[in-house]
Amino acid sequence: MFNILKVSGRITSAAIFGLGLMFSVSAAQAATLSFSQITANGGTGGAAQLGVTYTDDTDGALFAFSVIAGDNDDLNVAEIYFDDRTPLFKAPMTAANIISQTGTDFTAGSANPKSLPGGNAVNWNTTAGLLADSAAGNTAGIQVGDELVLKLFYDGTFAFADLSAALTSGLFRMGMHVRSHDGGYSEGYVNNIPGGGVKPPSPPPVPLPAGLPLILTALGSLVAVGRRKSRKAA
Repeated sequence: MFNILKVSGRITSAAIFGLGLMFSVSAAQAATLSFSQITANGGTGGAAQLGVTYTDDTDGALFAFSVIAGDNDDLNVAEIYFDDRTPLFKAPMTAANIISQTGTDFTAGSANPKSLPGGNAVNWNTTAGLLADSAAGNTAGIQVGDELVLKLFYDGTFAFADLSAALTSGLFRMGMHVRSHDGGYSEGYVNNIPGGGVKPPSPPPVPLPAGLPLILTALGSLVAVGRRKSRKAA
């Protein structure tokens, strides 16, 4: 009897350890990012109330957008935009990308305005089809206590590690158009990279004119000939 209980205890301990390991792995595959305001229309204090938690979900990633209580009681996230430079995810978004809505009424795949207000200041480029819009009226957007969960599906063999790297480098960013700050102002926001701060992606290199390499080669040849002639003359 003692041996049975002893073995059973080992199995139970192993099971508990396995569950703990499973939950620790799950926790390691989730993180929360804050946002920074990129416009200055008059609204203040909104950044402290905005957040997104992103989580691995096998064939994609979940993004849970929320608003907490703060200085702006009526804050309303009306549109959400993604800037996916790689790209990591499939587009366009459809109803299948909206996993759950608590207190919100969003549609996926289009938005008005079509791109993030104030985005030019941070080299923003909304990826076609990767955006979501709330229905008319403040109560349809994300307000204090609401949550919107979107899922983006990986394109090809990309995985959560690629998303984490792209968030750090600025090659994947999330933006919000937030209305109803105190005073009625609307502002644009972009997520901070892990560790804090907005990081615009590096601009692409400027391509050289098609004939420039040949011209440079010819100039190099002329210089070489000139040097040889100078040596002979000496």
